[in-house]
Amino acid sequence: LGYPCRDLLRAWIHELDPDSRQRVVGRAVSAPRPPQLKKLAVLELCTREGSAQVVAQKLGVSRPTLYNWKNQLLG
Repeated sequence: LGYPCRDLLRAWIHELDPDSRQRVVGRAVSAPRPPQLKKLAVLELCTREGSAQVVAQKLGVSRPTLYNWKNQLLG
């Protein structure tokens, strides 16, 4: 039989289960963090003994977010 094109496969799935497709629009927006938390996070990042990933996990943010905060505060 081979593989159908993407549009045909989508039509088959929609025919079998019309409610299966959930559309995701935009990005998830997290609550804004207070500036004091950002300052403490950057301080901990700069004085850490372990990895930046551990610091980020402890604060509940991603590692790139932690470095973005550092760049915003320290330039």
